[in-house]
Amino acid sequence: MNKKQLYVILPFIIVSFSSVGQGQLSGDLMLNSNFYDHDSSIGATTTQYLHEMSSTESWLYLNYQISGFSFSARYDLFNNSPLLDPQEAYTRQGIGLYSISKTIDKLTITAGTFYDQFGSGITFRAYEDRLIGLDYAIRGIHLKYNFSDNFFIKGFTGQQKNRFDVYAPVLKGLNVEKSFNFKDKLQLIPGGTFVNRTLDENTMKVLADEIRSYSYTERFIPKYNLYAYSVYNSLTYKNINWYVEVAGKSEEAVKSRDGSKFELKPGSVIFTDLSYSRKGFGLSLQYKRTQTFSMRVSPFNTFNEGIINYMPPMSKQTSKTLPARYNIAARDYFEEAYHAELTWTLKKKNTFNADFTLVIDDEKGQIFREYYLDYYRKFSNKFKATL
Repeated sequence: MNKKQLYVILPFIIVSFSSVGQGQLSGDLMLNSNFYDHDSSIGATTTQYLHEMSSTESWLYLNYQISGFSFSARYDLFNNSPLLDPQEAYTRQGIGLYSISKTIDKLTITAGTFYDQFGSGITFRAYEDRLIGLDYAIRGIHLKYNFSDNFFIKGFTGQQKNRFDVYAPVLKGLNVEKSFNFKDKLQLIPGGTFVNRTLDENTMKVLADEIRSYSYTERFIPKYNLYAYSVYNSLTYKNINWYVEVAGKSEEAVKSRDGSKFELKPGSVIFTDLSYSRKGFGLSLQYKRTQTFSMRVSPFNTFNEGIINYMPPMSKQTSKTLPARYNIAARDYFEEAYHAELTWTLKKKNTFNADFTLVIDDEKGQIFREYYLDYYRKFSNKFKATL
């Protein structure tokens, strides 16, 4: 009998607690441990299978509130962990997040590590998904001023988190949003964003040295600053919701299509989502066009490193293992994508879902196409089926 891989033995242990005294203390502990047994037949040859044989990740988050102040800290632990890089047994522990926050009248001030998002995230999104090793927190200063319940302006400056350190380039951003409510259930929520990234001297030196190695016709003068902006609006009328966002960014050094060299190019994104819903029926239509809109802390960042923004995926997101393996990631060099999704429920026991996705490149070649159908039936409280 071949050896079999032992998956997660202690998948996730989550403990939450709170205490009220002079102040209020709350928090949670999350623990994930894995044990590995080498199986050459499935190509399991990473270092955990060959040497360490086990790994652990843990996060302890604490929040303390007193006298209008909020203090937060998160202790991160990685022991022989492949979570941040599957080819690495990463071991380190320390303070992964800390912040102090205070609201004074209409102004909220946060110093330390924070998460935020502008609009749909096309120009800026600082977020985490610890289950897959992503943490794009910003360490710096964040301010938010609420003029009213439906009108705010917020801004920040800082550096993006890089494990227990930060990347050297500096980020700055500004977001304004205001909602307008009219009669007949009509609501408009327009907004605007501005983001700036400034490269550090060392990154610029390495970038300039590489560009000097190109032929004379391929050389260009790299820029320290990247400027990105977007304007967006969400319109809601009765059962209809329409979201539109248009974004652009200034010229910067981006990798060519084949990744062999840098090119000086601007970027743009158009994204819209039109949806209609009523009892038992829902329809969503999406369109996105992206042109060289890579936004990273450094032009040298690759894969999941140093991503500043978030590009909405256009394919159907599913928890089913097989179709999830064939989801297409958003492409930042170029893509033109169409997505339609329909949900129809009959008498709460029968639900039909239909989904269509088409993604093409700038030469009108097909990158991805998916037709998806499923039927859900509830026979009883104990028996349900999906086809």
